[in-house]
Amino acid sequence: MRTLDIGFAAHIESGATTLATCWKLIRTDAVVLGFTDHDQPLSFAGTDYRPMLDGSETGARLGPQVDTAEAIGVLRSDAITEADIVAGRYDGATVEIWRVNWREVSQRLLQRRASIGEIVREDGQFRAELRSGQQALNRVRGRLYAPLCDAVPGDARCTVSAGHPAFALWTWDARPYPAFPSLLEVWRDGANHATGHWLTGRLGGLAGDEVLRAVAADYGVALDAVEAQPPFVHGYVLEAPMTARQALEPVLALGGLAIRDGVDGLCVGRADGSAALVVDEVVAGEGPLVSRRRPDPGEAIGQVALSYADRERNYLAGAVTAIADSGGALEAVAAGMVLDIGGARRAAERLLIERNGARETVELTLPPSQAQLEVGDSLALDGTLFEITEIRDGLARRVAGRAILPELTVAFAADRPPPAGTAPARRALPVLAAAHLPPLPDDLTRTRLVLGAFARPWPGEVEVTEEGSGTTLARLGRAATMGVLTAPLGAGSIFTWDSRNALELTLAGGHLSSRDEADVLGGANRLAVETDAGAWEIVGFAAADLVAPAAYRLTRLLRGQDGTDHAVGGASAGNRVLLLDARAASLPVPPAWLGAQAELRSFAGPTDGEGVAATAGIGLAPMLPLRPVHLRAERLAGGDIALGWVRRSRADTGR
Repeated sequence: MRTLDIGFAAHIESGATTLATCWKLIRTDAVVLGFTDHDQPLSFAGTDYRPMLDGSETGARLGPQVDTAEAIGVLRSDAITEADIVAGRYDGATVEIWRVNWREVSQRLLQRRASIGEIVREDGQFRAELRSGQQALNRVRGRLYAPLCDAVPGDARCTVSAGHPAFALWTWDARPYPAFPSLLEVWRDGANHATGHWLTGRLGGLAGDEVLRAVAADYGVALDAVEAQPPFVHGYVLEAPMTARQALEPVLALGGLAIRDGVDGLCVGRADGSAALVVDEVVAGEGPLVSRRRPDPGEAIGQVALSYADRERNYLAGAVTAIADSGGALEAVAAGMVLDIGGARRAAERLLIERNGARETVELTLPPSQAQLEVGDSLALDGTLFEITEIRDGLARRVAGRAILPELTVAFAADRPPPAGTAPARRALPVLAAAHLPPLPDDLTRTRLVLGAFARPWPGEVEVTEEGSGTTLARLGRAATMGVLTAPLGAGSIFTWDSRNALELTLAGGHLSSRDEADVLGGANRLAVETDAGAWEIVGFAAADLVAPAAYRLTRLLRGQDGTDHAVGGASAGNRVLLLDARAASLPVPPAWLGAQAELRSFAGPTDGEGVAATAGIGLAPMLPLRPVHLRAERLAGGDIALGWVRRSRADTGR
């Protein structure tokens, strides 16, 4: 509500009829013209006003719409020419509308500011449409609003120079967000985060009024004043190019705010009835003195389901529902914003009050003495508070209003456990074992590379690729049973049970068990052991004793199995071991790899873009023939010695 000049207020209170309307036109070329509906010229503030225009009612409305009024004049005036109109000199011109006491022009009131829109010329006359400041809200643009600023510090969009004092370092809780406050088992004060004063994770968000200012600024619209209102917005997505009005409307609705067009520009606020004008006088107009309308309560919305992006649930879709005691129809509202649970609940309650409240409306005509009233001000009529939504100014002031809803005062604290997925997942670093082993009897032409991997946490799958070409070699769906030796393994003999040596090892995962000797002779319990020479020996074991958590002692060994007798030798503590079961993958080795190092890279799941590098020695020994057995010598007549042996075949022919 505006404060009137004392002299002007006294004049209109007296009931005098010496009021005139003046229009001040400021063209884009800085030419200023003045017109009045009085029959004599008027002059004030350095502008002369000619008796030329007949003006229709001028009006102002609450909310995101464009107000229009018309001013009618005759083109025969020397001030306004047909050529100027055709040349566009009046396009976008600013218009100030004054209410003036023509007997004493110092007593006046600026009613509103507008701009000239459409101009129609007919029969020697023109009609100029006056548009309110809300016309600027019709500009169409498109942009993504996210929690973090996407401007470059110091550039034109940032609007703050790099040398500005605003560029400073912040200090906040050093515990990593969102691990804090989610990991309550680590930090006991995590539950206090919702209502505390931690800065971590909140500096990138904006209150509702700050979002309104930011969106309006991107559309080139200046907001003179914006009331600070919740909710606290962590992100806002505009999914398509739209007008500023369409972009602002969701934020206005969640905060219960409206756009007002005042003489000082656009402002955003909400009437609370704290300074309501008590209506004790109305005047006769074209309609009834007072018209009040109450909507049908059966049409009220009883439930509002608000969907939003839940910041506390890793930006997954969330929904809250506000339900009225009286029940009623359900309305679904998509916020298009990133909110926390408290902000979403409050927004849903606000929307429910807007939809469910029986908002009575009123229309009445006030005398010109109530010139201080503006759109958005409050009226008190018969004990009911109304917010002015529209004013039509003519000989009197035709006012429309709607009932003011009760103030919503609700406090929400964190009342749900933190989600299991809120804490950042630890990166899984796979450990790869790549054992180059002799060929199997069914494919004697190529040796084999056995791959096993382990990671904690297990990422679901480990993909092993060839570093040079990026070719996928294997996809390991389960963690292998693998570990390291905890004590040295001595050399042993083949073809007999090795009862002298024992394998002592610790597993990263999995377990081992004893088997009958007959099963071991048949191929069960095969373990690949990395030797000090870099080769891999396959060892069978019959007895497995658990001596400590994840620590085993294996005895009754069969050494050099499956054609690895060339690798039988010593193995130091720390060398790798890999259980050869279904968890390990076997693939044939290309001949080009023989005698070289295979460069591998393992990736922990589809989200791992870096991977872990590894190498595998691809020697020639697993491809060479097996050593002969049963060597014998026989001296022949003449003194020669004939040597004989039994040849061994990898094809397992028995020779």
